[in-house]
Amino acid sequence: MQSKLAVCEGYSNIFKELCIAAGLESEKVSGYAKGYGYIEKKSFTRTNHAWNVVKIDNQWRIFDVTWASGYGKNVDGKMVSISEFDEKWFDIEPKIAIFSHLPEDPKWQLISNTLTLKQFEKCPEITHLIFEYKKLGGNINKIYEDAYNGRLLKLINLKECAVSMDLFQIPYNLYLYGDSQVSFKIQSEKAIGFFLIEDNGAKQYFLKEKDTFSIDYIPKGKSLTVNVIVENNHGQYNDEILEYQIYYRGNKKVQNTNTKIFKPIERTGFYSGAHESL
Repeated sequence: MQSKLAVCEGYSNIFKELCIAAGLESEKVSGYAKGYGYIEKKSFTRTNHAWNVVKIDNQWRIFDVTWASGYGKNVDGKMVSISEFDEKWFDIEPKIAIFSHLPEDPKWQLISNTLTLKQFEKCPEITHLIFEYKKLGGNINKIYEDAYNGRLLKLINLKECAVSMDLFQIPYNLYLYGDSQVSFKIQSEKAIGFFLIEDNGAKQYFLKEKDTFSIDYIPKGKSLTVNVIVENNHGQYNDEILEYQIYYRGNKKVQNTNTKIFKPIERTGFYSGAHESL
């Protein structure tokens, strides 16, 4: 407290004491985190982060006050801490937290089908994308289930769009099996329509029922995009919102993609990281 500097260990210890002072039961959790400097699918040799769980209304909830306080940025080869409050790291849904935080003690995963360290290492790095899907009504349970069973190779990137929508049902994997039916169901009050574009230019339009748009489709070719029709003062135009790659079960490897994925924000929180101001 005197130096006003700490890493995650200090943050979590202080937060625990503040919770106890406020009459809340709290625990510090040590574990593995995919934060600043993380390389996808790397192997962990030791725990590298600490966060908290707090019991509220008789239910344990996950808090990471270190990551909520800001993030790490690489400047000329050095990590610089940027102070910027990020509320999404307070009361994190367990099936979202598990993609970036693996407690050393499995009970603090707070989910029934717990992940092993090897499963955690193999899971795709989707931390910031999954928060976006939550905002849009995405099926977090389905995303977790596919990741847990090794079916989620890479989470499809949702591109920015001019209209709001709820994703009731979409394939969450960037890669689709050719000749295996997939289903889409999207709700939007502002959209005029939705359609698929195959790599040969052919279009397949969604059926509309009130403000819900749906289609069952068997992928063909090598790629597929999902597009929304929107309208403004200048007329109608199309926005591409999803882009999939298609591969076939006989192929040994999934085809590479040029789809641009959001670059995860580099987060602080490693024990070995620089000290941060309190």
